[in-house]
Amino acid sequence: RRTGIGRRFLAVRDNERAAAAAGINVARTKLLAFMLSSGIAGIGGVMLGFKQVEVSSANFLYGFSLSVLAFAYLAGITSINGAMVAGMLLSAGALVPTTSNYFFAGTNIDNYLAPLGGIGIIVTAIIHPEGVAPFFGEGMRHAGDWIVHSVPGLETIRRNYRGARGVLVKVVLASAVVGFAFLVYNIRFTDIIEFQILIWVAIVYLALLAFARFLGPLSPTFPEAGSQWVSWAKRFGPTAVVGAILGYLVWPLRVDTYDQFWMPLYGAALALFARSIYRIIRYGRPSGDDDSGPPHHDLDDMDHLDTLPAHEGEHAPEMI
Repeated sequence: RRTGIGRRFLAVRDNERAAAAAGINVARTKLLAFMLSSGIAGIGGVMLGFKQVEVSSANFLYGFSLSVLAFAYLAGITSINGAMVAGMLLSAGALVPTTSNYFFAGTNIDNYLAPLGGIGIIVTAIIHPEGVAPFFGEGMRHAGDWIVHSVPGLETIRRNYRGARGVLVKVVLASAVVGFAFLVYNIRFTDIIEFQILIWVAIVYLALLAFARFLGPLSPTFPEAGSQWVSWAKRFGPTAVVGAILGYLVWPLRVDTYDQFWMPLYGAALALFARSIYRIIRYGRPSGDDDSGPPHHDLDDMDHLDTLPAHEGEHAPEMI
């Protein structure tokens, strides 16, 4: 999206005649797009073959193909983040259904993917035709900024992410993510899994805190982070408390095998998520400001282009 090839792809998709008038070889661009997509499909086919061992026409049902297309549209076909969201939503073995079945043991969420996806497509087409990922992009960015400013040391790491030590920071962060993933994968699923995860999260954070101190002075400091948490509690605490109470009271009525540790936390997260959706729909931004104008996008920050709506993100490289 940010290179000459990406801009040619966007130009051809928008208007082939205008792209040809600008000197773009439309046929060559389409052929390149076809070759890239075929290569990605080939890699996916090889991975699927290793997973299923035996591949036949029975593995590729017509209805499932429609589901793939539907969830791709639901997530957002004009956004890079939409591809990741679609992958997490798509099938019974994806991240969202698997996690939901863990939280809601016995509910078999994966059995309801088709009707939920159909309802989601209708709602998405009405509220935000660009897809789910661009719709929540501003909210995710807002949450990410809050986390950086509320956890000691994270601002220091982010400041050095694109500085002279950018390569070192990226290597350390990638190692932390991969290492934590292996730790979670190898945890034995016992009754104390929650505490094991919390312990490993604390270990990983302490390592990142030491690394941030190596990069320079801690930012934010512990008092600054504490003030952020106090501010968050005042603004979002009532919503989180209501969600936690509902999570404790409602889910036992639906499932007998619910988890007393996770359900209140999950209810609080869903309540905050619903609040964010309401704020985005009403005010155009997740922060809840009464300003009804559209959210501001800093086009000078190229990292934000992936989450911009199609009519903003596509032409931003040319404008810059």
